[in-house]
Amino acid sequence: MKRVLALLMIMGLIFVPASFAQQAVEGDITSDTTWSGDVLLKGAVFVQSGATLTIEKGVTVFGEKATIGTLIIAQGAKLNINGTEDEPVVFTSDQGANAQRADWGGIIINGYATINKEGGIGEGEGDTGQYGCSGAECNDKDNSGTMQYFRVEFAGIEFSPENELNGIALQGVGSGTTLDHFQVHANKDDGIEMFGGTVDWKYGILTECADDSIDWTEGWRGAVQFAVVQQKADDADQGLECDNLGKDPSATPRANPDMYNLTVIGDPSTTYGDESDIGVLLRAGTAVNLRNSIIMGFKEAGVDIDDEETYAVAQGNRAEELIVDNCIVFNNNPNFSEDAEEEFQAPFTPKTYFTETMQNNKEVDPKLNDPYNLTDPDFRPGDGSPATDGTVTVASPPSGNTFIESTTYIGAVDPEDDWTRKPWTRFGTAPWTEGDDDDDTADDDDDTADDDDDTPDDDDDDDSGDDCPLIVVMGAGNPQLDVLRNFRDTVLAQTATGALYTELYYQYADEVIAIISADKALLSASASVITKVMPIVEAALANKNTTLDDDLAKDMIGILDKISAQAGIGLKIAIFKAKMDLKGGNLPL
Repeated sequence: MKRVLALLMIMGLIFVPASFAQQAVEGDITSDTTWSGDVLLKGAVFVQSGATLTIEKGVTVFGEKATIGTLIIAQGAKLNINGTEDEPVVFTSDQGANAQRADWGGIIINGYATINKEGGIGEGEGDTGQYGCSGAECNDKDNSGTMQYFRVEFAGIEFSPENELNGIALQGVGSGTTLDHFQVHANKDDGIEMFGGTVDWKYGILTECADDSIDWTEGWRGAVQFAVVQQKADDADQGLECDNLGKDPSATPRANPDMYNLTVIGDPSTTYGDESDIGVLLRAGTAVNLRNSIIMGFKEAGVDIDDEETYAVAQGNRAEELIVDNCIVFNNNPNFSEDAEEEFQAPFTPKTYFTETMQNNKEVDPKLNDPYNLTDPDFRPGDGSPATDGTVTVASPPSGNTFIESTTYIGAVDPEDDWTRKPWTRFGTAPWTEGDDDDDTADDDDDTADDDDDTPDDDDDDDSGDDCPLIVVMGAGNPQLDVLRNFRDTVLAQTATGALYTELYYQYADEVIAIISADKALLSASASVITKVMPIVEAALANKNTTLDDDLAKDMIGILDKISAQAGIGLKIAIFKAKMDLKGGNLPL
C-alpha cells in the first residue's frame, strides 16, 4: 500500500489540479468573505444579512454528508459566484467516488421579493430561514447576488414529503439577482425551485434530478430562457411542476413566468426504472407563457392541466393567461393529456386546448442528435429538424420583457453554438464545440469582468496556465476529475510531504501544461496512464489495500522522465526528488 500511495503522490505533483488546502466552514458568516480555495461545508452555513460571500473561479465547495452541509443566503445577504467557462465553481459531495443523491443540502437563497402566501412571509423548508416580505420591506427588484458558471451536484435532502431541500432553492428572490450558466446534477429533490419572487435565470441545465427538475409555487413571476432538463427514470417525476399556490390556487400575485427556449427531455425507456412522468404539469391556478420549447420522452404525458382554477386561467376567466404555444411535443405517452380533470366538469381536455386553442404547437420529431444519452448528450437539432427549418413558428419575445432574447430556433440549444457542452458543464467539452474561437453566447453583456480570461487557450496547442495539467490530459468536465480532487484533499493534504508536492505543483503547473500540450504522443500516453490509475485512486480513497502493477509503475515513471527531458532545471529537480523519494522509501504514508 505504501508503494501505491507513493506513486500516486508523485502523480499528484504532475497532474492533480491546483487548489489551496480545503478549509472547513461552519456556523454564521457575518461579514464580507471570499473563498479562494476549496471549502468543506459542515452543517448549515448561513450568510447573514449585510454580508456578501464571494466564491472565486475554480473553487470546489464540498458539502459534508455527516452534517448535511448546506449553504444558506439570508435575506439582505448576497452570494457572488465568479466561475468562468473554463473554471467553474463546483458544489459537490465530500464522498468522492461514492457520491450520490442526498449527500448534502444544496444552496438556499432568501430574498425580499413578494410571494402570495398569507401574510407575505414564508419559512424555508429544513429551517433555512425567512423569505418574502410585508409592507415597506417588499422589493421585487431585490438583489441577492451574481451567480455564474457553477455546478451543484449530489445535493438535496428529503426530511419528509413536505420538508425537502432542493439543489437550488430561490425563495422570494428578486429580479436584481443575476443567475446564469449553472447545472444541477443528481439532486434528491427538485433541481431548482422558485418560491414566489421575481428572479430570472438563463442557461440552466437540470440533469438526473429526483422528483421534479424545475418547480415553482407561491406566485413566482420571473423569466427563464435557455434551459435543459434531462431525466433519469430511476427517480424522477415532472420535468416542470408548475403551481400558483396549492392551499389557495387563486392567491395573488399569481404565478405567471415567461419561459422561452426550453428543451425538456424525459426518460422514455425502462432501463433505469418506470418513472419520468409528465413533461409540463400545470396546476394549482398557475399562469405561464411557455414558448419556443421542446418536450419529449415522458411516460405519462407531455403536457397536462390539473385543478379547476388552472382551467379557469386557461379559459380566459382570469387576468393572467395560460399559454403553451410554438412548441414541439414528441414521443410522450401521450403528447397532450387526453383526460379532463375528474374532480369537476372541465370545459375541455388538455389535448383540445393545446392542439386547437393554441395554434402553433406541432407533434413532430425535433430530430435532436442524441438527447437521451446521460453521459455524452447532444441536444442540438440535427439536419432537417423542424426546430430550425420553419415548420414551427418561432415566437417573438414577450412585449416589454428585455430579458428574453430573439431566436430563430425552437428549444434551448442553438445548433451553431452548443452552450451545454463547454468546459463548465459536467458533460465537458464536446468534439463539435472544440476549436470554436467565438464561444461567447448572447448573454455576454451581463457576464462578470473576469470573462477576459477566455483567452486563446481554447485552441488545443495553447499553453496558457488557465487549465491545470489534468484538464489538459482528460478534458474539462470529466467526472473523474472530482475523484482526483478528492484524492488530493484527503490523501495529499494529510501529510507534510503531500503539502510539499502540492506547493511544487503550484510552481510548475504551467510548464507541465506547455510540455504535454506540445507533445501529442505524450498527451495520449498521459491520458492512458491516468485511466489505468483511477481504480487504484478509488481504492486508496476507500482505504482498501491494493497493489500497483509493475508495468503501470514503469509507465508512470516513463511519463515523468519524458516531462523531465523537456523541463527546465527547476522542474527537473522536482521530478528527480520525487523519484528519489520513491526509491528511498522516504514518502511516509
